Parts: sequence; structure tokens; C-alpha cells
Amino acid sequence: MPYDWLSSAFGGGPTGVFVVLLAVITTTFYLNLLAQIAERRAENASLRATLERLTDVIESWMPEQQRRKVPRR
Repeated sequence: MPYDWLSSAFGGGPTGVFVVLLAVITTTFYLNLLAQIAERRAENASLRATLERLTDVIESWMPEQQRRKVPRR
């Protein structure tokens, strides 16, 4: 692992090991959060498409839209 420079920068020993473990855990956590954000964006895209379709349906029920479709005499 390329974390040996980090361990030696903190003097090696228990402090260096602790800092390396903290860096590994933090990096893993950060990458996991980035993956979750990407998944949520994909879910949001499908939800937005569904919401737009529902909005179109509801807007088509509005009286102004009905007048445009069916002229009244």
C-alpha cells in the first residue's frame, strides 16, 4: 500500500499505524458515499420522469386544458 509515507510522517509505531488505519477507513467511507450518491441520482432520474408524467396527466385534467381539447358550444 502507498500508505508507508503516511506512517513514517507520523513517526511510525502505534501513531503511524493508527493514522494509516484512519486514512484507509476514511477513504473507504468516502468512496462508499460517492457510490451511494451515484445510485440516488439514478433513482431520482426515474422518479423525476414519473413525476413529470403525473404532472402532465394532472394538467390535462385542468379546465383550461379541457377547453382546448373539446370546444364547447
